[in-house]
Amino acid sequence: MTEIPGDAANLDVQLIPIEQVQLGFSLLVDQGQGPQLVQVDNVRFRSIEGADGSWVGTYLLVVEPVDGGAPSTIEFIAGTQVSRVG
Repeated sequence: MTEIPGDAANLDVQLIPIEQVQLGFSLLVDQGQGPQLVQVDNVRFRSIEGADGSWVGTYLLVVEPVDGGAPSTIEFIAGTQVSRVG
């Protein structure tokens, strides 16, 4: 993923629950390299078993940098707030 050109503070960013993310949404994500702008190509819900044996719902997103870089996968626990750019 690539960095956002310019000042990320000037973008129209809204926090939304991961459950509301749809194909085509633009999200501002930070996976340790600073904020990056990506477009959602796929959304999938799944349940995974936690260490204590309980089940946790997660959302698996396939995202692509807006500059056309390689797609990647990001996973969020249900209820997580994400930054939608719009």
